[in-house]
Amino acid sequence: MRNAVVFLTNTPKEETLKFADAVYRETDFEVFVVVDDNEYKPKEGNSFSIIQQDDTLCAYSGYVGTNIDGETTHIKRKVIAYDKFLLYFCVVEPSFDFVWVFEDDVFIPSVEHIKNLHAKYYKHDLVTSNNIHDEGRVMNWHWKHIVDKIEAPYYHAMSCGIGVSKKMLQAIQKYVAEKKQLFHVEALFNTIAMHNDLDVCTPLELKSIVWSGEWNLDHFLLLPDNLFHPRKDVADYSKLREQINLAKTNKYKPNKKVMPTYIKNFLKEQSK
Repeated sequence: MRNAVVFLTNTPKEETLKFADAVYRETDFEVFVVVDDNEYKPKEGNSFSIIQQDDTLCAYSGYVGTNIDGETTHIKRKVIAYDKFLLYFCVVEPSFDFVWVFEDDVFIPSVEHIKNLHAKYYKHDLVTSNNIHDEGRVMNWHWKHIVDKIEAPYYHAMSCGIGVSKKMLQAIQKYVAEKKQLFHVEALFNTIAMHNDLDVCTPLELKSIVWSGEWNLDHFLLLPDNLFHPRKDVADYSKLREQINLAKTNKYKPNKKVMPTYIKNFLKEQSK
């Protein structure tokens, strides 16, 4: 099987490149860093591959729209890293069996976390934080930009860290071939997966990927297999990993009271 790990960036930070190299060296994954900034000049000799796609090519090919229109969200670009990722893995290199995709502000405590995720969930078509159903009848959130692009029912989730199968990518490629566009990324994967009767998995390990949250050492230890979003201090990720290892060595006892209620409820449901 051909499997990949992809990091999505605007201009990649040194810490992201360092971790991408570690994933390449310590696993059998092919590793890619998508760079939104087409002015960025990558260094020679990287162990991983850099993906840079021309914005005009993406739009012409129909791989545009995951950021809606370039004005609605906080990212003021019409074509973003998700569009470029999908063009590459749906059209340029469609032979991958499974791909893990992470925005660069997703804190991954170790390379082992990715290996373990893959071992447990690679047989699913979409591995994501949630699969929330919505009929799109109330035009809150970004629904007014979605309902004219695909029929109901709709499903959505934070897509900052996901796993996608070849079937998932093929379903998106089919949609683009028909519609010549994409739509908001937080509804894109889930909705197309459900429309195509694909297997969607929402494991505990991704429940700590949220729109807004504060994650610290206690959370990292209470949820030892999880990935965490957001942690904007990307430059400090190596230090965070060292702190986790030191806390484990010193048998630090995390404060259980900081566990988010929604995760407690999820664990209760899982134990029934």
